[in-house]
Amino acid sequence: MKIEGDNLQEKRSRKEQRRDRQQRYEELESRHDAKALDRFKRPAYQSVSVAEYLAKKYDITAEVDTSGQGHFD
Repeated sequence: MKIEGDNLQEKRSRKEQRRDRQQRYEELESRHDAKALDRFKRPAYQSVSVAEYLAKKYDITAEVDTSGQGHFD
């Protein structure tokens, strides 16, 4: 990193920028919380139909067909 006294106008080279960025990413990856790791080990999002979601949310299971098939007559 080239931050010295009066020479603040000089840009760092692309290689220096990339090296600094890689070092920062490595620092971030090495520091992690055990709880955060456990939070990422959860089951994937399970998809439900709109009717199933509303039936569960409003507790109206007796009134809604939750078979996933549209009922058109």
